[in-house]
Amino acid sequence: MRSNSVLVGSLCSLAQLEISDVSKVYIDWLNDGLVNQYLEVRHSKVTIESQERFVESVLNSSNGVLFKIIVSEDLFIGTLKLEVNSSEGSLEVGIMIGESNWNGKGVGTECLKLVEVFANLHKISAITAGVMSSNSASRHLFMKSGFEEIGVLPYLFQAPSLNEHTVRFIKRLN
Repeated sequence: MRSNSVLVGSLCSLAQLEISDVSKVYIDWLNDGLVNQYLEVRHSKVTIESQERFVESVLNSSNGVLFKIIVSEDLFIGTLKLEVNSSEGSLEVGIMIGESNWNGKGVGTECLKLVEVFANLHKISAITAGVMSSNSASRHLFMKSGFEEIGVLPYLFQAPSLNEHTVRFIKRLN
């Protein structure tokens, strides 16, 4: 799904991620154990070619949107993915900050505000997210942004002995 929207905040902007945005720096983020520790991609080695295929599949999908997170001077620092569920009037959000020096500086909070703008433009009534239970920074981000915890699910992509769970969040909009 393509989005012609550029969502602009005071700290960051969200713009459509294009195949041409797939770079060595972006791939390095996806393969960095500190950046990807809470992402599904941590289970595999990402290459430029595999990420270009992924971006192309999102661009060609009917319900996915992939934004690049941009801060001052057009610096690309991460990505934000949305999956729109039109039948339920909801969307699922995922955020990755690749440039770790931007963690804890309000970018995630502003991204979620911009997602609300996107949701309102598209008549979406709820935003949802899944966060690994050990990801305390993301859990805090969603809670302080007005999301409520609605459940905990076993994490299905690892050995059960690791005792990791997915915490589900929702924010209902007007």
